[in-house]
Amino acid sequence: RLPSHIELFLERETPCLFSSPERVARARARREGEWDPAWLETPIPEWTPIPRALYHEQQPGREVNEKNGLRQQQLGNCSRTYEQTGDERFAARAREVLLTALAHYDRYQTVRFKGIDWKAVTYQDPAYAIQSLTRAYDQIASSACLTVHDRLRFVFGLLDLGEFQCDALRDRFVARENWAANSVAEIAMLALCFRGFPETRRW
Repeated sequence: RLPSHIELFLERETPCLFSSPERVARARARREGEWDPAWLETPIPEWTPIPRALYHEQQPGREVNEKNGLRQQQLGNCSRTYEQTGDERFAARAREVLLTALAHYDRYQTVRFKGIDWKAVTYQDPAYAIQSLTRAYDQIASSACLTVHDRLRFVFGLLDLGEFQCDALRDRFVARENWAANSVAEIAMLALCFRGFPETRRW
């Protein structure tokens, strides 16, 4: 059985993790207009983290940034379009992009400390896209395409991310690492989004 605070979260049509109720109401009041269907067909960028030595030889940072930017645009445009039009096709596509980001975390988060250059991982890591992920979830939470399993993947994925960053700050980082500063921001953002959850008090 799920904890009561998780059950209550899953029942919310508009979680307002990153959005205020007023902004959501305004967006829904202006559901109108024509939207670009190209975002429904654009492939979702995926790529594999690059070993440190190879990364420094090839300097693929621009390509990584471009692919990450495309995925963020796809997620933002599709979720915003659903919020403003109610077109379930865009909610379904936003869901696919959201789950792709979470799947990347599942596969690659643990390699951050095993000889993989941090840029090759973090530019495509959900830890560095918390605002866009939580905003998109707010926008598509009322969609019928989101299953209970999808909602649990989202909630527990981000809670696990917060735990990972908390442990990493305490046990694995040294002061010179940029990761440490980024992790503080990630934990603060997640604690704000999931305020009231007992899991976030330690953060």
